[in-house]
Amino acid sequence: MASIANDPNGTRRILFAGVDGVRRTIRLGHLPEKEVLQIRDRVESILASKFHGVDNSAEDRAWLERISDELAGKLARVGLVEPRKATTLEGFLSQYIDSRKDVKPGTRTNLGISRDRILAFFPPCMDLRDITEGQAKDFAAHLRGEYAQATASMTIKHARQFFKHAVSHRLIPSNPFANVKAGTQVNRKRLFEVTREVMGRVLDAATDDEWKLLLVLARYAGLRTPTEVLNLTWDAINWEKSRMLILAPKTEHHEHGGMRFVPIFPEVRPYLERAFERASPGERFVISKCRNKSSNYRTRLEKDILRAGLTPWPRLFQNLRSSCENDLLNCGLYRPDTVYAWIGHTERVAKDHYIRTAGATDEDFARGAQCGAQVAQKAAQHGKERSRINPHDSLQPLVDCEDMRTDARTYDLEHTKTMTLTGFEPVLQP
Repeated sequence: MASIANDPNGTRRILFAGVDGVRRTIRLGHLPEKEVLQIRDRVESILASKFHGVDNSAEDRAWLERISDELAGKLARVGLVEPRKATTLEGFLSQYIDSRKDVKPGTRTNLGISRDRILAFFPPCMDLRDITEGQAKDFAAHLRGEYAQATASMTIKHARQFFKHAVSHRLIPSNPFANVKAGTQVNRKRLFEVTREVMGRVLDAATDDEWKLLLVLARYAGLRTPTEVLNLTWDAINWEKSRMLILAPKTEHHEHGGMRFVPIFPEVRPYLERAFERASPGERFVISKCRNKSSNYRTRLEKDILRAGLTPWPRLFQNLRSSCENDLLNCGLYRPDTVYAWIGHTERVAKDHYIRTAGATDEDFARGAQCGAQVAQKAAQHGKERSRINPHDSLQPLVDCEDMRTDARTYDLEHTKTMTLTGFEPVLQP
């Protein structure tokens, strides 16, 4: 049984003994007596269901759905009901991000940034169920006016993800962001070529050998910084075969487990050998001193760039990586799929975020004009020759068709004799 207690200051409480026999209190504040009586009756009904080990009645379930989050929280704290999922915008977003223990710290950070942008536009105490599709589109328009396209797109996609989760848990009937177009996250304006000359000046300005190795691994081996660079260990270096085993936390959920082999390119080897000679006995990691300081990497590189008399470029480390990939693709020595495997992403990611598509140069136009003139000259000569040919002669076959087919079969056989099943290229080893 539950009873009502009236305090001297006019507040009211409901007292009851739980299933475990422990006495508990629900403080209701200055509620009217009629409401307090209704709450007491429902508490007694819920208690009876618990004592008998049965589900709450339909009337109790309907009442629990109607009550406020505050009262539901009080009932949950005394063990009468399960904690209710937050329905205020701020409570829901924070609860969702806290529950995502399966994502990387960087992803959680990005989700938190998108949450802050949403709460800066919508009132934090706004009920989740009150956000309409029209308001969602207004928010998208606001983002496109305030941020770059890639940033706005990422925030809209996160918002769609948040509310999809709310729909799946039946907190809201539909997703207001379902029909809001996010747009592309590709921003080719931020691609920048860090040339070998520029990189040489930056390395000259750097004063620490290990820091130079870190930059070289990013620019000339295409490693992600800081994750892949900091994960590189000396036992992953195969000096004889001139390759490194790279562990990528970003892609460890893929089938390959985030592991890939990368050559020890000629630009990398001297820095790597010098670091190996200076490494302490038993040292495991290639980068040993510059560890756990990822927040300072950008600032440190910017200082080196300024010291070299240059202007810091956008996306400092990603453009080091993209410059490496573009060098490998443009040198003509490697197949594109080999380069994508070395860099550690798909062709689509490469084309969207890494590969630069430069416009035509003056040399391209000159070659085009020259080729065009040659084509026009050959066409004119061919026209004069055709005018001298007897029309009736042109209808006669120049060679016997059967002889032509025989010659083609002979060429095919001779051509394929020298090719193995794998082609002319040797089979790549991991």
